[in-house]
Amino acid sequence: QAKRSTERIKQAPSTLEDTDLLSFTPAYNILENNITIPVALLQPRYFWGDQYPQALKYATLGYLLAHEMIHGFDVEGRNYDAGGNLAPWWDLKSRYEFEERRKCFQAQYHAYRYGGFKLPESTQQSENIADNAGVKLAYAAYERWLGQQSEEKRQQETMEGLDLNNR
Repeated sequence: QAKRSTERIKQAPSTLEDTDLLSFTPAYNILENNITIPVALLQPRYFWGDQYPQALKYATLGYLLAHEMIHGFDVEGRNYDAGGNLAPWWDLKSRYEFEERRKCFQAQYHAYRYGGFKLPESTQQSENIADNAGVKLAYAAYERWLGQQSEEKRQQETMEGLDLNNR
């Protein structure tokens, strides 16, 4: 072990792309049908402290969890049952409806331009779908939470220095 460590020290540093970094974002595990949340993400400096409004917490952790959860229902996730076994479980109507919506995402994102060029036409769309659903689910959860709060608590949701409401 010590010899390998010494040999690594003598090597030129790797670029970030060449290294296996620990992730600080949640990840969906399709075979275990669960979401792994790195403990580092739950530290107070990542917006979980009492000094931060709930809106910020829903916008970060809420979004990240919802995004990963949606992967359980995407083009790959639909092929695995609740136990993580390869067992497609969607009926024909569900597959058709998903495909129609996936095509909409594909057309929408391909129409966007960046640097004067259209974005590449991706057929999968799993990340775009998870991003969109993650935002919608996190916001809906925040709205539900906010509706259960007193007026005083809702007022605490505004951030000092920002002339915005809590929605």
